[in-house]
Amino acid sequence: MGYYSDYVLRIEPEDKTTFLLEALKCITDNIDWLSYKSPIDSEYIYIEESIKWYEHEEDLIKISSLIDLKDCLITCSIKGEDGEESKVYARNGKVDIVYPEIIWRAPSEELMRS
Repeated sequence: MGYYSDYVLRIEPEDKTTFLLEALKCITDNIDWLSYKSPIDSEYIYIEESIKWYEHEEDLIKISSLIDLKDCLITCSIKGEDGEESKVYARNGKVDIVYPEIIWRAPSEELMRS
């Protein structure tokens, strides 16, 4: 058994997308990565089906350490099978993992006036 997730990656600057795609294919030889250039959004790399990629943090550390990706920011957006979401930012061999925060707004002024 295992935990399946969806992964979408972007890189800044965007002209490094092809290099990132090739690096991902080399380091994760069992994953079929695809690249897509949206006409209204930036280019991104994704997988068609949910997968188990337990080593994603370690792999992103290795990839972001490559000299050709020096000072590039790699963003890996993850959505798990349970709906949990996170992002892993990788740059120069370091990662930062962030999770969304839910912020509840205060009751509306209209409600409070009634």
